[in-house]
Amino acid sequence: MTSHLSSHHRKQLSTWLGGNKQFKLLYSTAVDECGASAFHSKCNYLGATVTVARNTTEWVFGGYTSVSWGVTPSWCYDDRAFLFRLDRNGSFEPKKYRIKAEHAGRATYQSSSLGPGFGEDIRFFQRGPYQESDGFFPCEPARRHGLNYNMGGDTATDFTGNNLKLSEIYVYKVQDADVEFDNPWRNIGNADHLKLVTQIEDYCPVEEAKLDHVNLLLVGAVGSGKSSYFNTINSVFRGHVTGQARSGSATHSLTSVFKTYKVRSKTGTTLKFRLCDTRGLEEVRGMKPEDLVAFLDGHVENGFQFNPLTKLGPDTRGYRKSPSFGDTAHCVVFVVDASTVDVFSDKILEVVKEFQESVNARGVPQVILLTKVDKVCPVLDKDLSGLFKNITVSDLVDTVAQMFGLPRGCVLPIKNYEKETELDVNMDVTALLSLQQILRLAHDYLYYHVDQNDDT
Repeated sequence: MTSHLSSHHRKQLSTWLGGNKQFKLLYSTAVDECGASAFHSKCNYLGATVTVARNTTEWVFGGYTSVSWGVTPSWCYDDRAFLFRLDRNGSFEPKKYRIKAEHAGRATYQSSSLGPGFGEDIRFFQRGPYQESDGFFPCEPARRHGLNYNMGGDTATDFTGNNLKLSEIYVYKVQDADVEFDNPWRNIGNADHLKLVTQIEDYCPVEEAKLDHVNLLLVGAVGSGKSSYFNTINSVFRGHVTGQARSGSATHSLTSVFKTYKVRSKTGTTLKFRLCDTRGLEEVRGMKPEDLVAFLDGHVENGFQFNPLTKLGPDTRGYRKSPSFGDTAHCVVFVVDASTVDVFSDKILEVVKEFQESVNARGVPQVILLTKVDKVCPVLDKDLSGLFKNITVSDLVDTVAQMFGLPRGCVLPIKNYEKETELDVNMDVTALLSLQQILRLAHDYLYYHVDQNDDT
């Protein structure tokens, strides 16, 4: 059998599944009988599968389970199972719905009298066989929509269009495909560790701008790796793994103070850039677009204490009323956790988009640090040397670039030092390449600023 999944569908499912995947068609109502017997004869005991259905109004949706289907009546534990929507009214609008942690023991139900079913949320068909009537098969209605799977407030209308008249039902075996391209998807030139270190240590801002250093503003959701990026860069130039900035995982941001971090070389020389760490963006208690603009425009002094309950303004302690150009941000660095791209908060993205309008109006360059790439492909956890050949990372770069409306070349994949206690040359080089590109863009912006002033 050949796959009926579009390239967009395959790519999206691969992203959700954390690697480049192949989908082998096991069962199709276009060829096979629509019933439990035919389904089990084709799909049992074959490992991970994805069930995909299309209804009569062109919604495409389904579910994934890492556990084999079988016929012994039982609930199955699967903490990796999820439901998904791929198309909405014929348009590609993907969304993923994870199994609730407390309901992982009821991810799927197996029985010889049932087709594929996910929790109490959706059962595609029962014993059957069903005859196609008026161009569709009747899907089994959800018993309790959103009981076992976290629908994030979405209703059956958001998930399936509230239409369970299915024109097609497919089940695919999920298996690993090639991890790497034959050639790099990005040319990084001769990425020599010592050369990169020397170039960055020698960096100086545009002379006409009359600045001692450039400010690189880090913006990202809680846990994205902003503080860890400073620790990583600091480690590279100090010659050992450091943890100067507080980092880790927590419900709310660990960054409670606005901090402009200096990086020093092994000789103690302060390098001519500052990494400016902001409080992590949150759906409820996070910073608003106007708060971020205050950081962009240099109104917030180093050491400012964040207070999510207080509006940031001229009367706020630590607010700089008349900032100079040297106080402003010269490049905005959005930090995104690669392992959470598929569930990136719509509310946080709205904040980012509104903030970007102000960034664009000022002509300040923007880049994206795509962190934790080791979480989306286990191969990279062991060896980062294949980063720029990795298919999964290439796909994520495309996805994130589209999300933020930036060119692919502005998405810089990295792995921060977190669990390591010794330096790794491949991690160093990747971090240095990202910093090199950020400094290049900041340098271009300084020329832009100088030219603008010359024209006035």
